[in-house]
Amino acid sequence: MALKKQFIHGICSFSDRWCERCTKTQHCMSFAYRQHIKGVDMDLVDNDLANERFWNAIESVLKNKGSFSSFKVDFSETDEKLITESALNYKSQIESWLVENKLVNKEKAGLKLLEYGENEQITFADCVEIIRRYSSLIPNKVERSLNEKDERGKNPDITDKLNPYRDNVGSAKVAVIAVERSIAAFLLLQNELNEDEKIISDLMNQLLEIKNQTLTIFPDAMQFIRPGFDE
Repeated sequence: MALKKQFIHGICSFSDRWCERCTKTQHCMSFAYRQHIKGVDMDLVDNDLANERFWNAIESVLKNKGSFSSFKVDFSETDEKLITESALNYKSQIESWLVENKLVNKEKAGLKLLEYGENEQITFADCVEIIRRYSSLIPNKVERSLNEKDERGKNPDITDKLNPYRDNVGSAKVAVIAVERSIAAFLLLQNELNEDEKIISDLMNQLLEIKNQTLTIFPDAMQFIRPGFDE
């Protein structure tokens, strides 16, 4: 399996670990192996294209709400401890919010929030799942990026040539992407959750702070080329 040309080395290291929604499963040996073990035979090309259309639709939501993408937080100093605390606090708030509002099992789970492509749609449940999954991913990727950055500081002999994937910058980019997708999901949900308008606004502002903090520490994160995803 490892010799097959379609597989890209290191691709899963910079994914969001959400295989069902990944756009590059045809290039991931880890995914192919799990499918082989399960005895599942599926058209990965069609699956990846469908997921790509899904995420393009999500990203279009944020582009159409430009006021959020231009939000800036002024940090006179970048506190690496602060960003970790912010991400963990956000995760905790999301967990409480989902439980208190029973959003995962809400009756309107199948409600269509956005239609795109040919008979394709983003539902209420899709948006809740984006927020839920990424609330855990964001602090994990932030912490990973900071830990790897610290390790590089302790070992100055580690060069980009010896470590071409630069895990600190790559993980920071994944965290920012997860933040942006989460904001888009909130924007789609807010019209159906008028009673939570203030809470949703606060959560989106927290996400934007995390994004700004991350890009302050890793200013080149969005220029990082993730194997398979950005090539």
